[in-house]
Amino acid sequence: MAQILLHGTLHVTIFEVDRLHGDGGGGGGHFFRKVRVGRTRMIENEPNNPKWYESCHLYCAHMASNVIFTVKDDNPVGATLIARAYVPVHELLEGEEVDSIFYVSRDRNWAHGIRSSKYPGVPYTFFAQRTGCRVSLYQDAPVPDKFILKIPQSGEKNYEPHRGWEDVFDVITNAKHLIYITGWSVYTEIALARDLRRQKSGEDITLGELLKKRASEGIKVLLLVWDDRTSVGLLKKDGLMATHDEETEIYFQGTDVHCVLCTHNPDNGGSIIQDMQISTMFTHHQKIVVVDSDMRGGRSQKRRIPYFTESALTKGGPRESWHNIHSRLEGPIAWDVLFNSEQRWKKQGGKNILLNLRELDDIIPPSPVMFPDDRETWNVQLFRSIDGGAAFGFPESPEEAARAAVLAGIAKISSLNFEDIGALHLKIEAGERFTVYIIVPMWPEGIPESASVQAILDWQRRTMEMMYKDVIQALQAKGIEENPRNYFTFFCLGNRETKKSGEYEPSE
Repeated sequence: MAQILLHGTLHVTIFEVDRLHGDGGGGGGHFFRKVRVGRTRMIENEPNNPKWYESCHLYCAHMASNVIFTVKDDNPVGATLIARAYVPVHELLEGEEVDSIFYVSRDRNWAHGIRSSKYPGVPYTFFAQRTGCRVSLYQDAPVPDKFILKIPQSGEKNYEPHRGWEDVFDVITNAKHLIYITGWSVYTEIALARDLRRQKSGEDITLGELLKKRASEGIKVLLLVWDDRTSVGLLKKDGLMATHDEETEIYFQGTDVHCVLCTHNPDNGGSIIQDMQISTMFTHHQKIVVVDSDMRGGRSQKRRIPYFTESALTKGGPRESWHNIHSRLEGPIAWDVLFNSEQRWKKQGGKNILLNLRELDDIIPPSPVMFPDDRETWNVQLFRSIDGGAAFGFPESPEEAARAAVLAGIAKISSLNFEDIGALHLKIEAGERFTVYIIVPMWPEGIPESASVQAILDWQRRTMEMMYKDVIQALQAKGIEENPRNYFTFFCLGNRETKKSGEYEPSE
């Protein structure tokens, strides 16, 4: 059957299966149903009549002949296919709601389609879109005084780069009530105020010293740091990713700083192999600093500022040829980041020692910090997770862009769900010029020759091939003879540097 571009949102509600027979042997089966990239919970002790009653909202932007429903019986390792049903894509294009029953052992018994509505912001997410926010973007942690690149802005002004490290130092120093940090890594020996020509009195201290100082002054300082399970003496004390998590925990023992190492635990329902893989290879990758700051003449609001680790002097840097994209969020969106941090602490931080903000008279509740007609006002929406669930947040925007979409990430790996390419299909079909720029590191984090890094590189190559194939097919269907890289291209970032006479060289 010919493939059709399926672009939009599938709203699927799965009810139950009647008279289902699996081959899992004695006892109740662990059935689950799968819809494209969506997945339901596991159903136990219902071998013949599993009931789900769950809804899925699935973003689609790829070529397909059928939407495939599968029912599987979960095993300790892997799963056994029980039944499968095919819904032809051409039957899902009328935009009408369907309420139907079909036999999962047969190919076709579905009806008339889907309907997609437009909402402000991305729907079906934990946090809604916030208005009246201020966003400051950082291109690098430190920025030299002689930054020469002139970037014009509206109003005949040039962009003035923000200094990430110095802003982090300032807000931590000036916090009145709380400092919450959630990090992939928190390295206590890092120095935030590095430019000696700009350094003020008292700024020549490390991050660890600064946090201990603020905690001793009565500020609530909480650190939630990813627990790298490879940071053991048998492998490598600071972990295969050099996160220094064990060192950070020991550093703050006996101080007023509350530091907790938290593992990335798998969800219920995974196999033994999946659980081991997730707990050892998947990280808590959020890098957040949340503080209260004086915004309106003695009144406090929340600010969220980026935080990320830096390489040590002995090993040089950068850790990889990559620029993390970070931002400073102020206004209602900062409260969402605070709530995210509080929820994580309640889940994995142990005892509840979070600051009760309702007891503080000088804390302003969530409110805009910018006027609606201000050119600098932002609408911002927070997506909590970095896994596949977060990807659902992105499809709303690429097809609405006029000329280009820019995407950046630590790695690009997927078999489906690259909605930016689906948006590009629509632009090509409409005869509109559109380009997608994707920025990835030259190599992933970790030891280059290790199995995990090599696997990432292999799957990233396969993903790139798949995406280029889709673009080429769209161009050929339109009769356009152009290089697909004019429409879709990858870039790797790095620093352009030349070695200077007498320049310091790392010992390792």
